[in-house]
Amino acid sequence: MRCLPALFLLATPFSSLAIDAYHVECTSCFTESEFVQVAKENAIDKQTIVVNVFNAENADLRKYLVEKSSRTVCDPDGREPDAEGGVIANCWQENILTAKKQGLIDVEQTNFHDFSSALIEFRALSEGTSVSIPEKLVPSGYDLVGASFRQNDVIDYFNGQPSKNKVYEKLIHYINLGSKINDLGMTFPVPAIAFEFPDKSKAYAIVDFVDIDNNIHFKFSKVIDNNGNVVDLKAQNPFSKFYDVSGLSLPSWQSLHRALEAYGLGVVDVSRQVVPQGVITIIDCSASTETVCRNPK
Repeated sequence: MRCLPALFLLATPFSSLAIDAYHVECTSCFTESEFVQVAKENAIDKQTIVVNVFNAENADLRKYLVEKSSRTVCDPDGREPDAEGGVIANCWQENILTAKKQGLIDVEQTNFHDFSSALIEFRALSEGTSVSIPEKLVPSGYDLVGASFRQNDVIDYFNGQPSKNKVYEKLIHYINLGSKINDLGMTFPVPAIAFEFPDKSKAYAIVDFVDIDNNIHFKFSKVIDNNGNVVDLKAQNPFSKFYDVSGLSLPSWQSLHRALEAYGLGVVDVSRQVVPQGVITIIDCSASTETVCRNPK
């Protein structure tokens, strides 16, 4: 299978160079100095690497040979006598960063142009595609939190829709073109697919991997409700400390409440049976003596 986490730092081999190489997307890079700065920011201490900085929207790829080393620098006027007849020098380590621009061969230019075009096309498709999930299947994005079977229900529903064919076609095309600029399981920025639920919450799924039969496997990355509250499904504790639950329906609030309990979390002075007003404070019940943790309502 080909693993495809949604990262922007891409490890890729270059047969012409016996050193490591990386792809880094920079959407705000336009000038040479901006490209160089990003290349230097991805330098690795005591290594020489190739950093390929690209702006997909402009189909602009620039390759740099990047070196990072250090040297000891001492202040010639900063020497002071010690108590043993010697001197104490004022010295420090100074990083040395260089980024030398390299030429691109024709095949690199062609493969990158095709790759960036496919990336832009798929981003446009995914940003314009929101899969509506029926209430009878899963009423709220909160129902996906900590519930892999519910997540599978959503993906199975999507796989049964005619609209998935175009998404899969564009996605597989994008992945195949990506493999041309990296033959080793490259990680590249795969846009998420949005799923919208009856309570106006949304869940976003990214590609996990593509199996040998070109079946695409997804994993959910986050849930955002109608108030803009975010549940980060990639985090060990996906919830932040405060949530604005204004206007939340009772079923949605109950879904959120169950999700909190599943992670050992609680909310002070609220009941699952009544939607609170305004902002709630979430507490960790694992080490709390709060009544809500001992006697959840």
